[in-house]
Amino acid sequence: MARNPELSDRFRSFLEARPELRAAIHDPLQVGVNGRRLASILDETRLRRVLTKMLDENEFLSEFGLRSLSRYHADHPYVIQAGGNEYRVTYLPAESDSSMFGGNSNWRGPIWMPVNALVIRALLQYYSYYGDTFMVECPTGSGRHMNLYQVAEVISRRLGNIFLKDETGHRPVFGGTENFRTIHTGATAFYSMNTFTATTAPAWGQVTRPAGPDPSLGSCTCSRPCFVRMASPS
Repeated sequence: MARNPELSDRFRSFLEARPELRAAIHDPLQVGVNGRRLASILDETRLRRVLTKMLDENEFLSEFGLRSLSRYHADHPYVIQAGGNEYRVTYLPAESDSSMFGGNSNWRGPIWMPVNALVIRALLQYYSYYGDTFMVECPTGSGRHMNLYQVAEVISRRLGNIFLKDETGHRPVFGGTENFRTIHTGATAFYSMNTFTATTAPAWGQVTRPAGPDPSLGSCTCSRPCFVRMASPS
């Protein structure tokens, strides 16, 4: 802001004329670590409330990353009545239980890789502003406290567990799809996937596979990348 004094003055005047706006968000005039400033809807109090829920393993934090919907809704679906009909949103960690939106349940429970990436990036941005003085319990209820950089590392490691071999040599990403589990046992390269079952981490839905023949896909010998429909876990 020092390099653009005119813009800085206009921005300051805009905020000073709208105290109700500054009261509803993080105050962008407040200086953080190394003179940094932060543009954020969440002030420190609200951020802590969000993180308490997000890092709760009974809600959003799973063994393999962040769920797109809290697990709380598995037993407590959101229900509304409209036009004499009942509609509900429940926790669905894999395939949808309806054909709405093409049977897409990305927002209702699975681990959606792009959303996790955005959260990790946001945590790093918050850390660059708050530094080591902002500590949260991770996971919630564990008694272990971390700064936001360390929280980002925890989520990143859990995402990595999707692809790493477990104690049996099995990679969770392949789930119960036998062809992928047996033929790709030693695989170090994987299909392009962005959605994973929140409970056991197999990829599901449409994923992009490389060009060329692949024994795990039977007769498929596409000469260019194509979509593969992976089996949903039972």
